[in-house]
Amino acid sequence: MTRERLLVLQLARMGDILQTIPLIRRLRLLHPQARLEVLSDRMGPEVLAGCREVDEVLPLDLEGLYGTLSGDFRRAYAALAARVEEWRRRRFDRIYNLNFSPLTVRLSYLLGASEVSGYRPVPGGRGWRRDPWLAYIYGLVHARRVNRINLGDVFRWLEPGKGIAGVGLDQPRRARPLPGVGPWTIALQLGSQHAQRRWPLEYYGRLAERLICDYEARIVLLGTAAERRLGRQLVRELPTSHRDRVENLQGRTDLAQLREQVRQSSLLITGDTGTMHLAATEGTPVLALFLGPAQGFETGPYGLGHHVLQAEPDCHPCAEAVACPHDHLCARMLEPDTVAAVVEAHLPGGGRDLGGAVHRPGVQLYVSEADALGVILAPLTPRPWRLADVMGMAYREAGKLLVGLEPGELRTQGGYERPQGKSGQRLRQRVEEVLQGLERGEFSPGGEVEEGLRPLTAWGRELAQAEEVVRDRGRRVRVGLRQVLTRWLEGDAAVNDDNGKPDRPMVWASGTSQSGSGTEVQLGWGS
Repeated sequence: MTRERLLVLQLARMGDILQTIPLIRRLRLLHPQARLEVLSDRMGPEVLAGCREVDEVLPLDLEGLYGTLSGDFRRAYAALAARVEEWRRRRFDRIYNLNFSPLTVRLSYLLGASEVSGYRPVPGGRGWRRDPWLAYIYGLVHARRVNRINLGDVFRWLEPGKGIAGVGLDQPRRARPLPGVGPWTIALQLGSQHAQRRWPLEYYGRLAERLICDYEARIVLLGTAAERRLGRQLVRELPTSHRDRVENLQGRTDLAQLREQVRQSSLLITGDTGTMHLAATEGTPVLALFLGPAQGFETGPYGLGHHVLQAEPDCHPCAEAVACPHDHLCARMLEPDTVAAVVEAHLPGGGRDLGGAVHRPGVQLYVSEADALGVILAPLTPRPWRLADVMGMAYREAGKLLVGLEPGELRTQGGYERPQGKSGQRLRQRVEEVLQGLERGEFSPGGEVEEGLRPLTAWGRELAQAEEVVRDRGRRVRVGLRQVLTRWLEGDAAVNDDNGKPDRPMVWASGTSQSGSGTEVQLGWGS
């Protein structure tokens, strides 16, 4: 019998490769006898070193390829064509294309696999379509405030299958506990690829000084050679007596050495970085500082028992490519004293409850937990439900129908509380307006309700072009979403999904129509 051959196509940066590991582990669990290969950028073999589920990593030097393209197009084309022919001879049965990229879509087509998941090439290979699950996630990106699905699980569920969640290799890894006694080695990742995601250097310095002073912590600075100036500046601004407690390893470690240093660290404090994902993969506890366009629900550390301190001003999450009009307000919201209080509560003997360490309005501390779908952040400080929370968790539950799971009730544990008084009445009214929009298939533009239903409009545009069986799955998810929201309103009481009325089939479309109440956006569920 011929051995099945699977290829995971992931040509993005280190953090994305690391977030592919949940899919890799799932594939190995579901296809134990298959040959599993990963086509990645040239860093792939180092990033996936020690990932025993992978049989082989096929590196592609994208930087060198693009450099050659700019100088000698024919030579670059010939080199790539030779590599493609080499890979084509491997005769892959299935390809999982994880990149929204013309290059990877074309490669998926040229390699000739009988099936492609993720970003799938259309006949001829010059266009693409998303799987229904990926299209659903793409819809949520249109209203990121309501997205509650980690990217690791977006990739992981490109291979659906029942009955294995939380078992063996498919279980998210739990962060190991911090050592019971100090001194502790605390790693800091000062830099970030995007300035809007970066916590101020001055704040890192004040945090390091406090940890050295109060806990005699050893501080290790991680990062690239380009970030080494940040470490030098931090050390210069520390009191002379503290400087020997800091080791600057920025630009002085290869990936294997960085991995080992992360393993040896008691705790990593970082923004949304590749080092954060590396630490989570190794089981090192993470305190992640998320601000600006970084959204912990989307790209927080994949594993159990990690913590995310998220700045949530009204403008959060912002667009990465747009200059901040508020002078980086969210960075200032994560004050050094707040971060220090969380770290001290995190350390054994800190004498403080983690949930009580944060008091700044607009700042929330989350802990990573898991349900049947995968990793989810739960607030440690109790707070009232907001419409974004209700819609986010409802989309999460209804989306389970696309991957072979059954939706459950909205979470009543984990820190969410039903608001009381006028706030509770207003939230209930908004949820009822969402349900009315689902029932009518249209809603007024603008405001919270439009934001809550925006993912359905984006998702519907793609489903309108899909085959009937896929559109039918879309209808099921819409019904599931309505059921989850209704049950939330009813307080977990089981309700009849039809409420005595026949379900009106819908056809996904977008556009506008004129009505007596003004212009409305159509979901368009007409048959």
